[in-house]
Amino acid sequence: MPAAVDAAARLLARREHARRELGQKLLQRGFSADIVDQALEELIRRRWLDEARYAATIARHRAAQGRGPRWVAAELAAQGIEGEACQDALEQEELDWEEACLRALQRLPEKDPEPKLRQKLYQRGFDPGQISYALGARISAAP
Repeated sequence: MPAAVDAAARLLARREHARRELGQKLLQRGFSADIVDQALEELIRRRWLDEARYAATIARHRAAQGRGPRWVAAELAAQGIEGEACQDALEQEELDWEEACLRALQRLPEKDPEPKLRQKLYQRGFDPGQISYALGARISAAP
């Protein structure tokens, strides 16, 4: 097990990982499922592996990339992070989804009609209220 913990620690030194993702990487490196489970439990015990921290990092990063909370929730669910950890990540104080939507809107072509802008923002994971806020803020900021 120490070799698996060392391998996982090297991966975690580069960036945060979800438990599922880290486990898959260790399996690909030839560790048995039992050893991987033990190593992951040890990493959690040491607080080197923390899915809440990972989820919060992903939420902040995706918001900065112009993705909305629905997108982030889907990505986290694909990593096996749902429920309270996901909700806490989406509700961080640092995240303002309306402002993230506005920043995403500012990256879109101004010539696009409003229905097309709404569709693009919705596809990026923003909800209708956030989209309406961003469109309204864009209109009121126009000269």
